[in-house]
Amino acid sequence: MVTRLDNLSIYFMDESHRRSIIENPKLDQVENYESMNIDYVVETYAAGCFIENIKLGDFSAAQPEG
Repeated sequence: MVTRLDNLSIYFMDESHRRSIIENPKLDQVENYESMNIDYVVETYAAGCFIENIKLGDFSAAQPEG
């Protein structure tokens, strides 16, 4: 889907932020793990469009002859 940025909203779920801090002496580091439930919502579908059947070509550099 293609739409304008002002047509997108972001929602955070209350109390969904989780964090864990673990000391890892084997690697001499502290590990920080975080997660949060976040959603992006298209507010008005009429302000966007869907594009189907897109095919990507091979855009690698051409090999020199010789």
